[in-house]
Amino acid sequence: MFSLTATVEVDLTPRGLSCVSFWDESQEYGVSFSCYIEKPGELVEVMVSDQSNYRPKSFTVQLSRTLLRLSLPPGTVRPDEGGDEFAVHFRISDDDYQDLRNALAHLLAGRAQFQCLDDSAVARPNTSLERTREG
Repeated sequence: MFSLTATVEVDLTPRGLSCVSFWDESQEYGVSFSCYIEKPGELVEVMVSDQSNYRPKSFTVQLSRTLLRLSLPPGTVRPDEGGDEFAVHFRISDDDYQDLRNALAHLLAGRAQFQCLDDSAVARPNTSLERTREG
């Protein structure tokens, strides 16, 4: 499993390209998810490394308060680019975490298996898309 300690950026819009990205400055390595959420059938683009893009038909994202785990189908990403399993560690404020949960719930709804492991507040895909934050 490839491990990162990353900053988080959320750019979620009801119309247009939406993106959630994680960037580890020390490793110069990132993971991001993007798609047009108003297009229900569109696959999510998963970018790893520094521009390697994939559109897997299925993948799993698990989110907790300080960790995102990404599991892609075997063989999706070459081992020299990090492999198919990622652990992304992050530290953000409670408000930014709420935005991150909501953004991932919207972005991944019907496109990937998304599980929020934080029992205290479950991500709700029908909440407002108005807030975006950078952490």
